[in-house]
Amino acid sequence: MWKNSIGKKLGLGFAGIILLFSLKTVYTIHSLGELFKFTELIYEYPFTVSNTVLKIKADLGKIHQTMRNLSFQTEWKDTKNQLELLQKYDSSTLTNLETIQKQFSGDQKLVTMALDSFHAWKKNRDTLLNEKDFPSWKSHPVFSRTDLISHTSEIEESLDQILKFSEQKAMNAHKEAKEKTIETIQTAYSILFGIILFSTLLGVHFIRTITNPIVRLKDLAREISEGNLEVRVETDQRDEIGDLADSFSKMSASLKSMIEYEKLRVRDSLENSEKYRRLVEGLPGIIYIFSDKRGGVYYSNFVETVLGYSIDYFYNHPFLWQESIHLEDKIKISETLKNLDRKETFEIEYRIKTKSGEWKWILDRSIYTKITEEEVLIEGLAMDISERKYAENKIKELNLDFLSFLNNTTDFVYFKDKNSRFRFCSQTLADITGHSSWQEMIGKHDLEVFPEETAEIYYKEELPIFREGKPLLNKEDPYFDESGSKKWVSTNKWPLKDSEGNVVGLFGISRDITEQKNIQSELEKAKNKAEAANKAKTEFLATMSHEIRTPMNAILGFTELLEKLITDPRQKSYIDAVQSGSQTLLRLINDILDLAKIESGKITMQYESLNFYKFLEDVIDIFEMKIKQKKLKKILEIEPTLPSFLIFDELRLRQILFNLLGNAIKFTETGYIKLSAFSIQNTYDGNYIDISIIVEDTGIGIPPEEQERVFDAFHKFEPIGLRKYEGTGLGLSISKRLSEVMGGELHLESKEGKGSKFTLILHGVEIISSTDILKKTESDMIPDISNLEGKIMIVDDIASNRNLIRESFEGSKITIIEAENGLEAIEKIKLERPNLILMDLKMPIMDGFEACHKIKSNPIFKSIPIVAITASSLETYERLHHFNGYLRKPVSLNDLFREINRHMLEFEDSNQDINKETGSGEIQNVPDIDRLLLDLNNKYLPRLEAFKKRQPMKEVRQFGLDLIDLGNEFVTKELTSYGQSIVAYIERFDVENVRKILWTFPDLIQRYEKYKSIGNNNESG
Repeated sequence: MWKNSIGKKLGLGFAGIILLFSLKTVYTIHSLGELFKFTELIYEYPFTVSNTVLKIKADLGKIHQTMRNLSFQTEWKDTKNQLELLQKYDSSTLTNLETIQKQFSGDQKLVTMALDSFHAWKKNRDTLLNEKDFPSWKSHPVFSRTDLISHTSEIEESLDQILKFSEQKAMNAHKEAKEKTIETIQTAYSILFGIILFSTLLGVHFIRTITNPIVRLKDLAREISEGNLEVRVETDQRDEIGDLADSFSKMSASLKSMIEYEKLRVRDSLENSEKYRRLVEGLPGIIYIFSDKRGGVYYSNFVETVLGYSIDYFYNHPFLWQESIHLEDKIKISETLKNLDRKETFEIEYRIKTKSGEWKWILDRSIYTKITEEEVLIEGLAMDISERKYAENKIKELNLDFLSFLNNTTDFVYFKDKNSRFRFCSQTLADITGHSSWQEMIGKHDLEVFPEETAEIYYKEELPIFREGKPLLNKEDPYFDESGSKKWVSTNKWPLKDSEGNVVGLFGISRDITEQKNIQSELEKAKNKAEAANKAKTEFLATMSHEIRTPMNAILGFTELLEKLITDPRQKSYIDAVQSGSQTLLRLINDILDLAKIESGKITMQYESLNFYKFLEDVIDIFEMKIKQKKLKKILEIEPTLPSFLIFDELRLRQILFNLLGNAIKFTETGYIKLSAFSIQNTYDGNYIDISIIVEDTGIGIPPEEQERVFDAFHKFEPIGLRKYEGTGLGLSISKRLSEVMGGELHLESKEGKGSKFTLILHGVEIISSTDILKKTESDMIPDISNLEGKIMIVDDIASNRNLIRESFEGSKITIIEAENGLEAIEKIKLERPNLILMDLKMPIMDGFEACHKIKSNPIFKSIPIVAITASSLETYERLHHFNGYLRKPVSLNDLFREINRHMLEFEDSNQDINKETGSGEIQNVPDIDRLLLDLNNKYLPRLEAFKKRQPMKEVRQFGLDLIDLGNEFVTKELTSYGQSIVAYIERFDVENVRKILWTFPDLIQRYEKYKSIGNNNESG
C-alpha cells in the first residue's frame, strides 16, 4: 500500500515537506493529467477524422470503378449488381462526410464544399443512369478528364485540407504534450531540489523513485520524435508515473499504427498511380508536366513515338520540348500564356521538330497553374494532328482547285439542293444566265434563271433523281446562250445522299455538244453517202458475180463433159487451157468478192470437223510440184501432242495457207519452204485450244518499210532490180482479214535477204474426239450415183445451166424435170412431186427465195428437199436457211453428186425425224403453256441467235439436252423429241441436219403459240 502512492510516502516521511510543497505537487499532478489528456486527444480525435477521410477516398475510387464496370455491362443481372454497389458506396460516402461534419473542428466550409461537389457529381451520374445506354457511357462527359477534375478534384482537395488540418491538430497536441512534459519535469526537479536540501537521505530515495521513470519518459518522447515507435516504458508502478508511462506506450503504438496505415494508403496510391500510368501510356497522345523553372517534369511513353526522342533524353534535356517548338509558334504560345490567370485551361496548336528533323503539328490541351509568383506549372495532353492538318491543307487546296475549276471550266457544273435551288455552279453557267458571278446563282431556282419552258424540262428530268435516287445519264437538252442562239448540251446528273442514304440534292455536268451535233449531222450525211456508195458497190459486185459466174458455170461444166468425150491429145490440151484460164479468172473473181464480203461484214464461216494432220499434209503436198521445180526443200513440222481432229472453216483456212505458201514459193529461189503447227499455252478446258500455224521461207525477205504495206489491198511487193512477180496483190490482205474474222491474228517477221515468217494464231479452236469422227465417217459414206432413182427438178431461167445438169445425169436412173422460174416450178410440183429440187435464186417472174418460201409453207410439199444454186457470193446463210442445202456456181460434178446423194438417200429418213419432232402434228396436253412459252421465247430463242454464224458442237449439244429437260419438266413429248433429235445429229456429227433442225425451232414455238390460242378460244367458247 505504501509503495503505490507517492503522496502517501511523502506524507509518512516528510509531513512537513508535503505540506510545504503540496501546492507544487498538486500542480505537477495536474500538469501530468493535462499531458495525459493531450495524449488521449491525439489518439481519439485526429485519427478518427483522418481514418474517415481515407475511407471516403476509398469509396470514391470504388464509385469510379463501378461506373466504368456499368459501361461494359450487357446483361441486366450484372447491371443490377453494379447499381446496388454504386448505391452502397454513395451511402457510405455520404455517411462518412456527415461524420466529419459532426466531428471536424476546423473550417466547416471545407466539409460543405466536399458535400456539394459530391452531390453535383452524383446528380450527373444519376442523369447518366437514367439514359440506360451503358455502352455509350465511355464517351460521356462523366468519364472525361474534365468531369473528373471538376468534381472529384474539388472533393479530394477539401478532404486533403481536412486531413491536413487533422494531422496538424495531432502535431499540435503532440507538441503541447511534449512542452507540458518538459514543464512537469522542470517542476518535479524543483520539488526534488527542495527535498534534497531538506533531506539528503530521503532525497536520494525520492530521486530514484520519481526521477528515473520520468527520465525514461523523456527519452521515450525523444525517440518517438526521432521516429522510433518500437520503444516502450516498462514499469510495474501503479501510481501516476506508471499511468503516464502507459499513456506514452499507447501513444507510441497508436503513432506506429497510424504510420503503418499511411504506408498502406501510400502503397494503394502507388498501385492506383500505376494503373493510371498504364491508362496514360495507352492514350494516343503525350501526357506531360512542364515547369517554366525546372523544365520537363513528366512525359508519357508516347513522346518517343511522336518525336523520336527517348524519355530519358527528355529528362536529361529538361527544356528540349520548349526548344523544339517552331519559332513562330513560340511567340503565339507566349502571348497565350500571358493572358492566363493563376489556374486556367487552354488549348493551342503549334509545330514541333522531331528527332529526324520533321515538323509535326501538335494539339495541346493543358492546365496552366501558377504555383508561386516565380514558377508556373503546365499539365497537358499533346496529340499529334499532323495527318489532320495535312488533310485540312489538302481540303483547302481542293477547295481552291474546285473554285478555280468552277471559274475556268467550259462545262456547266452545278450542285442543287432537294428544292432544285443552286448551291454552287460554274462561271460558264452564270454567264449564259446573265449573272456576273456564280455566287449570284446561289439559292436561286431554275425558274429564276431559265425560261419557263426550259425550267419545266429540267424540273421533270430531276424528279426521278430526288424521288428514286436514279441518275440521269447522257441526256441531250437544248439551251439558249447569252446571244439567244439555240445550242445543245449533253447532261449527266447524279443524286447526292447523306450518311443515311437519303437524297439531299444533285450534282450535274452539262457539256456543250453543239459542235459535235453539227459534226454528227455532217457525219450522218457522209455516212449515208458512203452507205449508198457501198450499197452500189455491193450491188455491182453481186450483179457481176451473177453475170460472170453464170457463163463460167457453163464453161467449166461443159469443159468437164468434153474432157470425158475428147481423146485427141491436141484437143485435150485446148480443153486444159480453157479450164486453167477459167479457174484463174474464177480465183480472181473470188478474191475480189471475198474482199468485198469481208469489208461489208457479210462473210460467213462454215465450221466443220477437220483431220488437222492430214489437212496440213494435203495443203503442202499441193505445192509439191512447184517446190521440186525450184529445187527447194519441203519441211512439214507438226507438234505431236496436237489433237488430230479440230473444228475449222476448212475453205477459209486453206485459202489463207494457199496464199502464204504460194507467196513463199514465189519469192524463194534457194533453201526451204517450211509449214509448222504448234499449240500455245492457254487457259481453256480440254475442249478448246490455241494454235499457231507458221509458214517460213528462205527467200528474198521484205524490207521493214514494206512489212506493213504488204497487207494492203492491191499492194504488190516488187523488189528493185528483179522481175515483176505475178499476182493480184489481194492474197495477203484477204489472208489477214480472214484471220481476224476467224478470231485470230496474222503476224510477219522478215529480214531482207534472209527470208520471211508468217505466223497465223487461232484462238479457241474446238477439239473433236476420235469417237465423234468415227460416227461422222460412217454417216458420210454415200453410194454411187448410178444407184439413185427418182425425180429431180431443175429450176433455172438459163437453158445452158439446165442442160449442163441434165447432161450430168445422162445414163442414170434419175428423171429430170425443168422449170424456167419459181412460179412454173410450183405448178409442176403439183403434177410431178419431185424427190429433190435444184433451185436458182435470181429468176424472172418469181425468184428462188419466194418459190422456196411458198413450197415450204405448203404442208403437202414442205418435206421436199430444195437445194439452192447461186452465182452470188453475198447471200448470207440466214437468207438460205429455208433451203435444205446450197451449191455455189460454178458447180463441180463432185459437189453436185455429193449434194444429190445426201438428200435423196438420207433426207427422207431425216426429214421424217424432223417432221415428227417439229412438223405438222398437233401439240398435246401442255398444262402450263404460258410459262413454257415464256421460257422458250426469253431463254432459248436468244441462244438460237448465237448459232446463226457458228454452231459449236458442245454448246449445241447442251442446247438439245436443256430442251429435253424442259420438255420433261412441262410433260410435252414434242419438245423432248426435238431436243433428242438435236443430240442425235450432234453425236452422228451430221452438221447439215443440225443446221436444218435448228432453223425449225421458231416453227416449233409457233406450234405452241397456236396450241395456246386454240385453248383460249375453246375456253371462251
